[in-house]
Amino acid sequence: LHPIWKIHVTPTGRWSSSPNEQNWPSTRARWNMRQMIVAPPGHIIVGADFKAQELRLYAVLARDETLLDAFRRKIEPHILNAATLLAGSLGKPASEISNLYDYIKHRTDACGSCSREGCLLCQEKEHWKNIAKRFVFLEAYEGQEEKLFSIMSADRRADGSRTFPGLKPSDVQTWHQVWHATHPWMKQWQNNVLRGWRQAGHVSTIIDGRRRFFLGGPDGPAMSNHGIQGGAASMQNRAILKIAEAIPHRGWSDLSGLILNVHDFAGVVVPIDRRREAEKILSECMPYRHEDMDFPIDLKSGFSWSEV
Repeated sequence: LHPIWKIHVTPTGRWSSSPNEQNWPSTRARWNMRQMIVAPPGHIIVGADFKAQELRLYAVLARDETLLDAFRRKIEPHILNAATLLAGSLGKPASEISNLYDYIKHRTDACGSCSREGCLLCQEKEHWKNIAKRFVFLEAYEGQEEKLFSIMSADRRADGSRTFPGLKPSDVQTWHQVWHATHPWMKQWQNNVLRGWRQAGHVSTIIDGRRRFFLGGPDGPAMSNHGIQGGAASMQNRAILKIAEAIPHRGWSDLSGLILNVHDFAGVVVPIDRRREAEKILSECMPYRHEDMDFPIDLKSGFSWSEV
């Protein structure tokens, strides 16, 4: 498989490819398409992805004090967000969010990290995280209640089943209200993005100042999206250049070098006995810090893309 890489197509600066194997989903299904991307004999894929990269970028851009404090205190942000939504569903006051976080965290820690198929505790953990991730990012991109419900109710797993079975419009309406009541910084940031475009004629990223002009008029979701997605692209492209210099193509073998750049993930193919060296290079090249926010990575390795 030799895709054509396109680096000047998306306005955010993210790479795209044809065929678009970047959009192959990561699933636990028996036949995972990512299993087709394998390391050559005697080699291994070493990769890393940024931890909660887009949520961290949103927190920095919006100066969301709740999330900034959560990251400083090493609180799991997606579970905190799930606790916020659960508080709304249960009619609990904001003062109960901390207790609900402890409850959900306890439930997700109860089975460790077994990730066993059929484990009810693992399924509950993924259910909470999926709700929080999907909903909060849709809110960040200025989704309204009807649109939020439409997208989330249509979401499907790899086997075709609903990702959020039993979801009702009233659930999304409640979450929408409680989210903005506890995170007023989001709407303020979105309004500031629009105000900045009207004054400067463009919106830009915080890392490398990549601009987008919206000559056809304001586009709310795309304006907010540019700051987050564009910032993530800038961070990833910076990391790719540093990795390429540290692991030159065919530098360790005829087949070694960069192989994958998928959103917040970067992967290299290296001889098996060079695995630790590659992990060290990724650990040095990828992590980023902007002002008081760290963007750490999670290292992974395996003999196929599905394993990393």
